[in-house]
Amino acid sequence: MKFAHRVVASAPGKLIVIGEYAVLEGAPALVLGLNRRVRVTAVPGQGRLSAPQLGLELNCRNLDKAANALVDDAGRQALGLTGRWIPRLLSAHGVDTARLTELDLEIDSSELFAPPAVNSTSSHAIKLGLGSSAAVSVALARVLSEVLEFGPEWSNAEAWLQDLLPIYRDALGTHASGADLAASLFGGAIVYRDGPGGVTVTPAAWPDGLQWCPVWTGQPAQTTDFVRRFSDWRACSAESGQWMAQLSSIARRACRMDAGDGEMLSALGDYAEVLAAMAAAAGLEIVTPAHARLGRLAEECGVVYKSCGAGGGDLGIAVAGDAAGLQAFLGRIEEMQGLALESATSDGVKLEVPAQGNGLPENRRVDQ
Repeated sequence: MKFAHRVVASAPGKLIVIGEYAVLEGAPALVLGLNRRVRVTAVPGQGRLSAPQLGLELNCRNLDKAANALVDDAGRQALGLTGRWIPRLLSAHGVDTARLTELDLEIDSSELFAPPAVNSTSSHAIKLGLGSSAAVSVALARVLSEVLEFGPEWSNAEAWLQDLLPIYRDALGTHASGADLAASLFGGAIVYRDGPGGVTVTPAAWPDGLQWCPVWTGQPAQTTDFVRRFSDWRACSAESGQWMAQLSSIARRACRMDAGDGEMLSALGDYAEVLAAMAAAAGLEIVTPAHARLGRLAEECGVVYKSCGAGGGDLGIAVAGDAAGLQAFLGRIEEMQGLALESATSDGVKLEVPAQGNGLPENRRVDQ
């Protein structure tokens, strides 16, 4: 092995502020990398993989070669995306998956999960909708590339995005936008776009006068299901293009580099309204009753509220021009079974150096 102790990498979760769905058509999306992070630890071992939030422990020797995915002892793809991501990441870089048996991996995504509900029959934590799959994928790429020595230098986030995006889409089995992957790689506030000229990521500045807070509805959602259903509707609906044109125009307003407080608030409110109307036309419950209730409460408090991401539950964002209005809203969201996920923006993926030293060869660069 190339390391004697442990190697730890972390990557931030994400929040899509505006641009969901329209980003699939080449429109810009404003995305935040949050200070809620996934951590992946590698230590010398025998191929054990532990994911406590999913209640899983697998042996990396169990590989379904036909599916190119890790499986449990019963042959089931119990780890979902991550079980497909790991072998496909290594295969794409010419690394023998047998090398996984040289190390043990632990995935800690607790900061992107909520504890099980008191009355739940499941003991598993619940995804908050903060892009845990992408953050896990990026943190795993950071650790494995360090230990097994493959891929570009990590100072070049653009190169890694180009490298990882096709593997990520393949593992997902759908044409995801990649905005969540970019947020975990770059961190901070970014404008993400996958247009005719390819993927671009531009640093963005959040308007100084606006207060914001992610809100969890208490209802988990399955992003890939909504994206597939939206794609089916988009392919067969003659009116879908008009809806997408409206969303794209509003997203461009919000993502302008000189967008101020008022313009951002206006764009967020307009986007929420058009997204809800488009969802109704498409027969998709993007804006759930929980989102609708939170939206009405926000209006009472002088706050703008919109669902975030694919919708169907999980996340929304509340934005206000003053702290008092936002606090008034957050003080009442428990009435709607909402939960404030107070957050700030954070750096992108990084290697964390443990106190005892990580045992890496001296010529291997470590992120600062």
